[in-house]
Amino acid sequence: MRRSLLVLVVLALGAALAPAGAAAKPQAGVRPDPSFGNGLGFVTLELSGVDTIANAAIATSDGIVVAGDAFPKNSTGQVLVAKYDSTGNLDPSFGTQGIFISSLPQADGPFGANAVAQDTQGRFLVAGGYGQDSVLVLRLTATGQLDTTFGTGGLTTIPLGDAAESIALQKDGRILVGSSNRGENGRPMVVARLTSSGAVDPSFGTNGKTELLFWDPNLANSVGVTSLATTPNGRIVGSSHLDNIGGGPSSAGVFRLTSSGHLDPGYGSGGVVRVLFPNPDGSFAPWFQCAMTLDPSGRATLTGDASTDTAGVILTARLTATGALDPSFGPGGDGRVAIPGTNGDAVTCGAAASGGVFTLGVGSSFAQLLQDGTPNENFAPGGVTNIGTPADLGINAVVLPRPHVAVLAGAAGTSLYVSRWLLPPSRGAGHALPPEQTP
Repeated sequence: MRRSLLVLVVLALGAALAPAGAAAKPQAGVRPDPSFGNGLGFVTLELSGVDTIANAAIATSDGIVVAGDAFPKNSTGQVLVAKYDSTGNLDPSFGTQGIFISSLPQADGPFGANAVAQDTQGRFLVAGGYGQDSVLVLRLTATGQLDTTFGTGGLTTIPLGDAAESIALQKDGRILVGSSNRGENGRPMVVARLTSSGAVDPSFGTNGKTELLFWDPNLANSVGVTSLATTPNGRIVGSSHLDNIGGGPSSAGVFRLTSSGHLDPGYGSGGVVRVLFPNPDGSFAPWFQCAMTLDPSGRATLTGDASTDTAGVILTARLTATGALDPSFGPGGDGRVAIPGTNGDAVTCGAAASGGVFTLGVGSSFAQLLQDGTPNENFAPGGVTNIGTPADLGINAVVLPRPHVAVLAGAAGTSLYVSRWLLPPSRGAGHALPPEQTP
């Protein structure tokens, strides 16, 4: 696709996130968009007797769609998908007054959604968990109704050993989901593939899935494939936090597969990479990697919350297209950037990139890095700001629907949260460029 066409696509995707005839005018410093949420710049979802959370978000041609969980009091959690229009109101043409909530059998639960994607026909693929040990993938029509032509009655379940944490669509419409197997020591990462009609694709990996374990299972567990994306040539890149359980340092685990689900030997060490966060004294700091972007050249950028002896930081690391730390990223020349500004214990985050500029949300911290990893001082002092209102905020997703605009989604306490922000200009980000994939 030519660059001019990509620019038009980016502009079209974001057009619905500003009122008709309005254009975001970038100013110095990030600020809430007063045209969203009745002047507040954010909305929360209040349902009587139900706690809600957004775990994922995407921009559509006419709004924002979020996917997550609905937790009725004294009942089983269900999948929640909601659509918001350009002003932050629920779109009444979607689901039931803007909301779809599943009604799956309580005895089989809990249920929930961790990832969402839109196919070329405008339908929404939602991935999450069916009970404790199975992946759930369901498809909604463009108007938010369960698509009964998909799988069995609109959904597919796969007993992989855990819920799905991520989703990506291949060019031919086949569906990739990232998960893990909690039933095995070390909790291996798992990637499975479905056909566009919702059947497990036996041509992928081994009988439809690929299981990965490239760390000592006695020292670490994965938390599932939290991010998943495809490259222009069809390769599959995924990542996960590797949690320290036996005295070793926590790290990020990254892999690249061929389009058929086998490790790509041209990436990292036999197709896999582990990224650690070193302290100045040579020890390794704990960090929880929970978001990834992938640019068109195949460079993966990993983001998460970390803690040092003195402060909490946002850590971002970039890998080259061959899986090595990118020396052109970060002031130290080792491919890693640490931005002070968090409390060091956030396990939720989101990231998106456009034109090489990275916009990050970690816990309640909101940050932006330039192409070389330098914090964007035009965004905020030190490149990071902390969102104080509403309270008890956790960011799970970042979406860049158009230049100078960001949408965040997650939870504020027990309520689903969506906000829109006006971003300042920054070097290389002053006009629309093809967006990186943002799982």
